Amino acid sequence: MTISEDQLEEYFDVIERERQRAWRKYNMIVLTGIEFNKDGYTRKTSAHLLGIDLKAPIPSALDLTDTIAHIHAQGGLAVASHPHIMKSEWGKNTLYLWENHEKYAPLIDAWEIANRNNIFDCVGMKRLPFLANSDFHKPKHIYSWKTLLYCERMWTQSRNACAETSTSPLHFIGTTANSWQARKDASQTRRTEAQFKCRRR
Repeated sequence: MTISEDQLEEYFDVIERERQRAWRKYNMIVLTGIEFNKDGYTRKTSAHLLGIDLKAPIPSALDLTDTIAHIHAQGGLAVASHPHIMKSEWGKNTLYLWENHEKYAPLIDAWEIANRNNIFDCVGMKRLPFLANSDFHKPKHIYSWKTLLYCERMWTQSRNACAETSTSPLHFIGTTANSWQARKDASQTRRTEAQFKCRRR
């Protein structure tokens, strides 16, 4: 979902309302998340940065270092989004953070090791804290990479697990768009089988 800066206040209000409902009804943790797109002229000058659990808007014109500082000031997590080359590329690659990972590694809380249908083994090779995400834009993207956290179902514990790499990538077995539509139209949704595609060394 893309929103303009004048919609951010409403976004935070809606997420807060849904956060309370999700916990009350499903014992589910719902967090705010905003991706800051710093697109340059080339892939090596472009970066996408995800801020998780933000409490208030952050100006989009800030540079990466200041954006990370604002995320941390709100108690949020700063995550490097799809930092390496995407094999199933749907947009321009964003390599700036990875090209400068020695500079940003002390500032960033986690790096995406998997994004939708892409795996970035270089993140694992560097033993950086990681998350696996779906980059969810369409219903079919539910069948993609997720992160399994080894902790209690509390955000404070989840945050620590991310920073300490107490995580494993988890992949939901995929289906076609047509079969997804069939499931959507059915009265009941069948359970999806999950399996590990790789393990944290």
